[in-house]
Amino acid sequence: TEDEVDNLALIIVGMGLLIIGMQTLSEKDKIFLEDLF
Repeated sequence: TEDEVDNLALIIVGMGLLIIGMQTLSEKDKIFLEDLF
């Protein structure tokens, strides 16, 4: 369905932003985020 496609697109975009964000974070911030998840 279209909803499934939209959800998949959001997940892909979200993962891309997460990867970009992780690359720009300091090591301290990475450790903090890993503790959250």
